[in-house]
This record gives sequence, C-alpha cells and structure tokens, in this order.
Amino acid sequence: MGITSDEPSGGEHRGSRSKNAQSANLSPSSQLAAMTRDRVDALERDKRLLQTHVGRLQAEVDRLGPENARLQAALGQAESFSVLASLLIGVGGFLVSYATFTGKSADRWANVSAGLLLAGVSLMVWQSSQRWQRR
Repeated sequence: MGITSDEPSGGEHRGSRSKNAQSANLSPSSQLAAMTRDRVDALERDKRLLQTHVGRLQAEVDRLGPENARLQAALGQAESFSVLASLLIGVGGFLVSYATFTGKSADRWANVSAGLLLAGVSLMVWQSSQRWQRR
C-alpha cells in the first residue's frame, strides 16, 4: 500500500525555494526549529492520510468478515466429506479383497463392500457437483 499525496513528506513544499531564501537569514537553531516543524506537519498529514486508509480497510474487513466465516465453514465441511468418502472407499476396497477368503459368506461381504464403495464414490461425486454448481 503506497501513500499517495499531492505534497511529498519531509517538509519539502512547493514554496520551498522561498523558504530556503528566508531560512538563509535565520539562525541555525531557528532553521532547525523550522525544519522540525515542517517535518512534524508532513508527518501529521501522512498520519491523517493513513487514518483514512485504515478506516476504509476496516470497513472492508467488516464487510468481508461474514463471508470469510461462511467460507471457512464450507471448507471444513468439504474436508470432512473428503475424509469420510476416502474411508468408505478404503474399507470397501479392503472388504472386496477379504470377501474372497470368507467362503460361504463371500456374497454377503462382497455386497457390503460394494455398498461402501458405492457410498464413497457417490459422496465424492456429490461433493464435486456441489462445487461446480457454486461456480
């Protein structure tokens, strides 16, 4: 963020040549006091300018606060669904492999694992479709 101002800081005003000519007639302590006063004035102008920028930025933060909270909640929900879908797919994949070793109950284990895989994949597809609908 840059500070934009018509007058540069540091006490250099548009009429600085006439001040320099006047300051040649002043004592060194008077010149120092005048330069210090000019610098203080420039800093006060910069302070007022920065305070207006702070006011604008605070209004922007206040405006964006609720949206930020909503986005954080949506991100947390998306991360939770991703973990759940990955777990469902992982457990379903394990149970498909396990079903081949169960003998008579292989059909039941295969159906359970297919249900878990289908639920995990469905959850991921639903999450992706929600993401695309928001765009």
